[in-house]
Amino acid sequence: FHAHDGLRDAQESRGLGDVYKRQGQMYLEESDWISAASELEEALRAADVATLQSKRFFSAYIQLGMAHYNLQNWCEASSSWRAAQKMGKKYGLSLPDALKEPLEFAQSKSN
Repeated sequence: FHAHDGLRDAQESRGLGDVYKRQGQMYLEESDWISAASELEEALRAADVATLQSKRFFSAYIQLGMAHYNLQNWCEASSSWRAAQKMGKKYGLSLPDALKEPLEFAQSKSN
C-alpha cells in the first residue's frame, strides 16, 4: 500500500460518481425513472465512498428525488430532497421553489 493509492481510489470514485450522475441525468431526460434512480443512487454512493459529498452532488439529490417522485416512491423522494436541503444549507444552496409542493406532498404520503 502506498499513500498515493488512496488518492487514486478517491479520484476513481469521484470519476465514477460523475459518470453515474451524467447517466442518471440522461435517463431523467428520457423519463426512464427506474434507471435514473439507479444511476443517481450509484453516483451518490461513489461520491460517499470517496468522501466527496460536495455541492456538485446537490443536484443529484434533487434529481434522485424527482425520479422517486415519478415512481411514486414517496419516502425515497422526500428523503432525497431532505438530503439536498441539508447539503444546501452547508453550501448556501436551496431547493427550487417548484419543489415545495411536491416535497410537501411526498412527505404527507410517506407518513
